[in-house]
Amino acid sequence: MTRFVARSFFLIGAVAAGCAPQNGVVEPPGSGMAGSGPVVITGAAGLCGGGVASGGARAVFPGMSFPPGFGSPSTPQVGATHTAADAPPAISGGTLRIMADGNTAVAADPDRDQVYVVDLAKRTLTFTVALQHGDEPGRLVIDAAGRAHVALRRGGALVTIAPTTGVIVERRNVCAAPRGVAYDAANDLVHVACADGQLVSLPAAGGAATRMLQLDSDLRDVVVDGANLRVTRFRSAELLTVDATGKITTRVTPPPFRSVDTRGGQLFTASAAWRAMEMPTGGVVMVHQRGLMDDVQPSPGGYGGLSTCDAIVQTAVTVVAPGQDPKTGPAMAGMVVPADMAISADGNRVAIIAAGNATNSETAGGAPRLPRVFVTDMSSATDQMIGCTNDGVHGPCLPVAGAVAGPGVPVPPAGASGDVPAGADAGAP
Repeated sequence: MTRFVARSFFLIGAVAAGCAPQNGVVEPPGSGMAGSGPVVITGAAGLCGGGVASGGARAVFPGMSFPPGFGSPSTPQVGATHTAADAPPAISGGTLRIMADGNTAVAADPDRDQVYVVDLAKRTLTFTVALQHGDEPGRLVIDAAGRAHVALRRGGALVTIAPTTGVIVERRNVCAAPRGVAYDAANDLVHVACADGQLVSLPAAGGAATRMLQLDSDLRDVVVDGANLRVTRFRSAELLTVDATGKITTRVTPPPFRSVDTRGGQLFTASAAWRAMEMPTGGVVMVHQRGLMDDVQPSPGGYGGLSTCDAIVQTAVTVVAPGQDPKTGPAMAGMVVPADMAISADGNRVAIIAAGNATNSETAGGAPRLPRVFVTDMSSATDQMIGCTNDGVHGPCLPVAGAVAGPGVPVPPAGASGDVPAGADAGAP
C-alpha cells in the first residue's frame, strides 16, 4: 500500500490530457465469453467512456452484442496463491506523509514492521526504523515539531519517531487496536481512534493520555475540524462529530444512491469508509463503498452484468462540509477496494488508490491492466448530476480488449513490467 499511496501524492497537481479516442479492431487475448473473434471499438469513447452514461464502446462477437461499458472479453489473471508463515496485515492506507519541508517523506510499512524516511529530492532512503514483530504500523501524522506519530495496528501503541535522526523517541500504549490518528495543532495533541471505540488524546511532546472517550465501536479515521473532531466508523461509513467536551453532536452517513446509469436505478447505500481526510476549507472528504440494497439474482449478470457500472459494489467519494448536507458523487466503476486517497493542498484535486487492482492482468504473468491510481478534480468526484461514466473525469478509463486509454501517454503492451504503468493511471485534465 505504501507504494500506491506514494504514487498518489506524486500525481496530485500533475497535468494529464484527456483520454484519447480511438477506432479500430483489436484481437482479444484468447477466447471470449461468447467465443473467439475480433473486438470492434467504435465511437469517440472507444477507449475511454465505457460507462453506460457515456456510451460509444461496443464489443462485438459472433452471435452476441454487448452494450457500452463492457470492458474486456478475457478472464482476469490474478497471479499465483502464496502461503505465508504469518498472516498478512489487512489492507489499509494513510501510511505516507510529506513533511513541511516538502522534501522528506515518512512511510509506514505494515508488511515488514518498519517505517522509512525518504529524501524525495535525492530519491534516497535516509533511515529505516525497525519496529517490533507484528506491530503493523498504519496511519501516521507529523506534528508541528516535525515528529512522526505512527499508529501500531496490532502493537496497540502509538510510536513517535524523529525523522531527522531515525530514532524512536517514545512508544505509548493506547488501546488494543489503534486505527486512525490526527494531529491537533491548536492544542498540540495527537488523537487516536481505536477499533473498540476508544478515542484517545495524547500530548504530541510525550507523556500520558490527557483524555479517553468511549464512542461507538469500529472507529476508523479521526479528523480535526476546527474545535471538533470528526470520527468515521468503518463498516457503516458513519461520520461522528465530537465537540470539545467529548460529546457526540451529530451523526451522518453518505446519502442513499440511485441512478439509471447503475443497474437501472436500483438502490445503493454507503458502507466501508476506507479513508477520511480533512478538507483545507473545513469539513471531511471520505472515499467509501456503496452496496446494492435490492436482491441479488443468482443468474448471469446478477452480480455485475455486462456494463462496468452495474457491479453490486461501488466506489464513491463524499464530502461533508461544515453546516451542509453530505454531497456524494458518481459510482467510480473499476476502482476496486479504494483503500486510500490523497488531497491536494487547495482541496481541488484527489487521487484514489484501487488496491484490489494491484495484480489484475488479462494474461498470466502480465502487467495489471485495471487502473490502480485515479486522479481527478474534487468537483467531478462529487458531481451529483452524474450516475456513472468512465470518461477519465468522473471515473477512470478502463481496459477495452487488452488496451487501456492512457491520459496522453503511450499504452504499454500486454505483459509490460514496471510499477504502476502510465497506461493504468487514468485521470482528469
